[in-house]
This record gives sequence, C-alpha cells and structure tokens, in this order.
Amino acid sequence: MRPTTALNDNVVDLNALLHPGTAFEHPQDVVSHPGLSLSEKRAILASWASDASAITSCAGAGRAKGGGHHR
Repeated sequence: MRPTTALNDNVVDLNALLHPGTAFEHPQDVVSHPGLSLSEKRAILASWASDASAITSCAGAGRAKGGGHHR
C-alpha cells in the first residue's frame, strides 16, 4: 500500500498517514515498503505510535486511583 493517489505523484493520502492501521496491517509493512520515502515512513510510524500511546493512556485512566465503579 502506498499512501499516495498514484505511484509517481506528490499527493499524499492523509488517511493512510493519520490512520496507518487502515492502510497497513503491521508497522513492519511500513518499514519494508519500497515505495515509501524515509519521511513518509517516519510520519506513518509516528502516527501509529501516537495512536497506540493514546489507547494505552485511555485504558489505564479507568484504573486510576479513585476511578472505580460507583453505585
């Protein structure tokens, strides 16, 4: 998967950059993709890492002290 609209243009598919899980199955797919520039790979992987961090933070927020269930 190449996050551009055509192989040799400079139009970037922002959805692939902002939500790499929709365009790539695994981060290694990004790293090994021969058609992506180093800058594109960095942007995609940074977005993926940011998403993973946000999910982890949200999941842990419910377990914070005093964050138990209220009756």
